[in-house]
Amino acid sequence: MFEAKKIEPKLTRQLGTILSETGFINVLNKKYSLPIGSWAGTLGKIRSQSLDIWLYVTADISYKNLGFDTKEEYLKHIENLETEYSEFKPYGDQYIAYGQKPLN
Repeated sequence: MFEAKKIEPKLTRQLGTILSETGFINVLNKKYSLPIGSWAGTLGKIRSQSLDIWLYVTADISYKNLGFDTKEEYLKHIENLETEYSEFKPYGDQYIAYGQKPLN
């Protein structure tokens, strides 16, 4: 799916390098593994709510790309995610990069 649309899904992992190569200094590049689901307390619940909202908002363009025959089938799957979150205890990686622009 990403290749067909010429999207680089791993770009966020390279942001620190990109910042350094373009002249930024004091670059910090960090990965955080954050839990998804109410099993992990407040942070996990907020992350699952954010993910669920994103899945609902993008349903019209996503369900076919994700292999579902109908939008309704896709939406029903989303409704069951919290049960899966509790069972599998997933994490999602968040990449952060920033740097300073040199004064010269």
